[in-house]
Amino acid sequence: MTGKQTWAARFWHLWWAGLFLAATAGSLWPAAPEDVVWLRTGERLRGTITGMTGEGWFRWQHPFINEEMRLALTNVLKIRFGNRESPNRPQGNACQVRLVNGDWLSGQLLGFDGTTLLLENPACGRLQIARHFMDGLQPVETDPRIVYQGPTGLEGWTMGQAVAGVEGNAWVYGNGALIAQKAGSIARDVKLPDLVEISFQVEWEGAPTLALALFTDRLQPIQLANKDEEPAFGGFYSLQISLSGYIMATLVPVKQKLPLNPQGLGIAIHQNRSQESRAHFTIRANKKERLVLLYQNGELLRRWQDPADTLGNGTALRFVNQGQGTLRLSQLVVKHWDGRQALQTNLVMQGTNDLVVLLNQDRVSGTLGTLKDKEWEVLTPVGPVKVPVERIEQLHFSPAARQAPPPQTAALARLTLANQDRLAIQLEQWSEGRLTGKHPLLGRVEINPLALREILFD
Repeated sequence: MTGKQTWAARFWHLWWAGLFLAATAGSLWPAAPEDVVWLRTGERLRGTITGMTGEGWFRWQHPFINEEMRLALTNVLKIRFGNRESPNRPQGNACQVRLVNGDWLSGQLLGFDGTTLLLENPACGRLQIARHFMDGLQPVETDPRIVYQGPTGLEGWTMGQAVAGVEGNAWVYGNGALIAQKAGSIARDVKLPDLVEISFQVEWEGAPTLALALFTDRLQPIQLANKDEEPAFGGFYSLQISLSGYIMATLVPVKQKLPLNPQGLGIAIHQNRSQESRAHFTIRANKKERLVLLYQNGELLRRWQDPADTLGNGTALRFVNQGQGTLRLSQLVVKHWDGRQALQTNLVMQGTNDLVVLLNQDRVSGTLGTLKDKEWEVLTPVGPVKVPVERIEQLHFSPAARQAPPPQTAALARLTLANQDRLAIQLEQWSEGRLTGKHPLLGRVEINPLALREILFD
């Protein structure tokens, strides 16, 4: 076959593949797990990223073409990776570290000598992080008891029956996700503990609203407008999240004989500047304290405190697609929460002291010394104090000692990893099972590609 014939054959393969992709790329219907590449021209390509050369090309395998292809990095806007087996999580002394450029890293806290922190990250291996490049640190529960993880099918879920405005049997299962193309509900009694963290990923088409009933005792949908005429049910929280150009969320207490306020306990609004159609949400709830916190992609959206005694004895979750689009729910994890709130990024600190916030909200101010035997020494004006790591809610390094990130001279790739870590690096090469690049604060890093979930290019 001549060179012209070879390229002609490849063109027609891609042309027919393009027709297939045009018909399927926008769909949230079950599809084989694979990588998706967004080009700057607007096209999407499905296949498998197999590596990257040092000359600025991705190696890409299309499912309908035997020959490996090449994609120039300059033409790629975003890569979303299919499901891969994630590297092992840290086995003790786990923490999350926020860097001064906004990046997040998690892993096993191995030590701190007053100037350098040693962190074992599941994706990047052992890292040395200079004190002046850290904004804050938060210990995390190493092995929280998982109540539910899935979905793995429809077994154990209760499909909602048809009521006014909501259809019956609206949800299906496919490739690790619950999918609803029309209005309808699906519920499960996961036995929610009083202190709970619920995380999930949602993808959408159109402008749907996802309603999530927390601590409900009803597996079937409830017409809120006529709630007092419904059969008796215990009070619950209805978390309503509108998904479109703006992410809007409100928490509505629902209880019979209690007046219903559609605006609930307040509205959170987040502009979806990148027009993404996917988000990762985390809900943390303390039933006894009547406290609910909502995070989107690791950032706190809203903190709600219920002044009334709303909740009953329910321990179930109910998801409702309220229409106007398609929803795809995946990576649902329900687990016990240790009560730690997310690391504050707007904390006002005075002077040159570091700050340690304890679980009981007491504060210790001074200069952070060494970490030894799971105790952190803090040099205070009245002498050294040793604080057990397990008692720390969050730790903040002195703003006066922080060093601003160096100016960037090259475009960065913004990586999201399986454990929601985020790194912005200059890509160099991907081969032999390692992705290498240069981080503006950490220097050269090596990353296990199995941990990759998304790359967004500047």
